[in-house]
Amino acid sequence: MLITLSERLLSERIRELENIPQFTVAEITSQMKYYGARLFQHIAEYGVYLRELCIQNGELGTFRFEIAPIYSDEDRATRFNGIRFMNPLSVTVEYSDLPGFFQNGLALTAAQEAFMPTDFQDLPPHELSPAIDRLAQQALFGPGRAPDGDVPAEIAAVQQEQDFQFFLRRAGLKDPLANLRKVDEYHRQEEAAVQAQREQAYEQSATANSETSFPKASKRKWVSRKNQTTVGECRCSRKEQQNGIHQST
Repeated sequence: MLITLSERLLSERIRELENIPQFTVAEITSQMKYYGARLFQHIAEYGVYLRELCIQNGELGTFRFEIAPIYSDEDRATRFNGIRFMNPLSVTVEYSDLPGFFQNGLALTAAQEAFMPTDFQDLPPHELSPAIDRLAQQALFGPGRAPDGDVPAEIAAVQQEQDFQFFLRRAGLKDPLANLRKVDEYHRQEEAAVQAQREQAYEQSATANSETSFPKASKRKWVSRKNQTTVGECRCSRKEQQNGIHQST
């Protein structure tokens, strides 16, 4: 990693670290070999090691640092803190620095594949962490891809699966869930076959019930309780009925 430092900002950090507020920048820089060695020894405790001075231009100097590999998210935060502690003017991340920001394994392999040096040249110190986060996102989702927040859950699941397979191909790895997916697919097909059999049996049962003939209701003759005359057999007209009733009286 290339880090550009200024004597003024570095002297201010040395003044704080050594607790010498009465010293001026000129007084500190006059003994920079001593104070600088103590400062960089302190920075090494963050996993950031000074290797050489590359370029010096007046009060500015560009130094090469080695970033120790990380094994946890806490280690990554420690590396960031060590870099910020120096009050750098700019930071350039190189390919060899990636193990200092990504843990060894899938994440590091994908980050190395997606790394573009031009995206990490002369970054302001406050842009370093966001740049690493963007690289992690590109490594996971591929170039130009980003997780979509406003999509249905089904589509999001398919997209995540595609992104995961893309990630495995880039890393040259096999799908660790391949066997489990085969088992799930087998059970899914079995359940689909059982459901199809149930639906077919239900349709056959419904068809058989609709074709069943019920016995017709038998015709019954309505009979008057008064004279036991069958209502259905009475064919005389109303006038004849009246005459009959009159004669009977």
